Amino acid sequence: MSVFNTVKNLSFSVLFLLNISAFAQSFIPAGNIVYPFRASPAIVKTGAQFHILYNNRGQYPIDSVVLKGPYSRVRLTVDSISKGRFEYDSYTRMYTNNKVWVSVPDGRPEDMYDLVVYAAGTVEVSRRSVKLVREFSAKHSFIHITDTHVSRNWVGPAEDGFAEELQLLDRFITVANIISPDLVIVTGDLIHDYTRFNKDARGWGGDTIKGYTKLPTVEEKYRNYFEGAKGYRGVQAINSPVFSVPGNHDFYGMKEDDHPAKAAQWNVLCGIRVSGLAYAGTRFMFIDDYLGDPVKDIPNKKPMSGLQGQA
Repeated sequence: MSVFNTVKNLSFSVLFLLNISAFAQSFIPAGNIVYPFRASPAIVKTGAQFHILYNNRGQYPIDSVVLKGPYSRVRLTVDSISKGRFEYDSYTRMYTNNKVWVSVPDGRPEDMYDLVVYAAGTVEVSRRSVKLVREFSAKHSFIHITDTHVSRNWVGPAEDGFAEELQLLDRFITVANIISPDLVIVTGDLIHDYTRFNKDARGWGGDTIKGYTKLPTVEEKYRNYFEGAKGYRGVQAINSPVFSVPGNHDFYGMKEDDHPAKAAQWNVLCGIRVSGLAYAGTRFMFIDDYLGDPVKDIPNKKPMSGLQGQA
């Protein structure tokens, strides 16, 4: 297949899945790095390998791959670049056209890093997506939270406001950074499938929107959750890797029963829906049991069926 056809088919697969129903929302993909990315970061020992799922739109030569932290810059060794179709979601059939294996030099500082891919003048950044550690400690800890519902209530104008829930989330981030766990897990309902303006004292009333014809966009909702807004921090300000799992409110701009569009929206804006992590003697699995197909995945009834069973 030619490079042109590969790129055309990648673009078509996104557009097709997002326009399955008239209610599907068109939106801008958050980036061309699918893993590690947003909902699924990587924890990597110095001296070890990890892989990157990357949409190389022009099949450009990859010049370098770098980790950028607040105090350090680490140039990674590119061990191999495979080209082809690397499907990362068997339900939506989403895929990348490059799988890149890289190695981290020994002895580099432990920290949270941005992952940066340089390719023929293009720059792709996956923010706060790689945690370097010297060792996986046998004694380790994590924080579990759920149902942040960022953007359920909106403060200020639709085009230049922010999610009210960030006020509480910002306080949690302060506490999480004091505790400094090895990882943080957020189990669903990161955002909300409608937006409420002018809420009453109980958090209800006011005006709600649920379609895609008015602001804020779904991109802005997830940007608030991951990056924060108006001086309030999002979860990427936590100095530990944050693994986020979809919940029943984590979609926007399509019908509730439009499962292909909902799952594809997550793929493009948050990354993969199923991942795993081996940390010392502990195995973590992060699994979507809601957004996918109701026959194959059977949300809330057989949460390890269908796609989930392939993790």
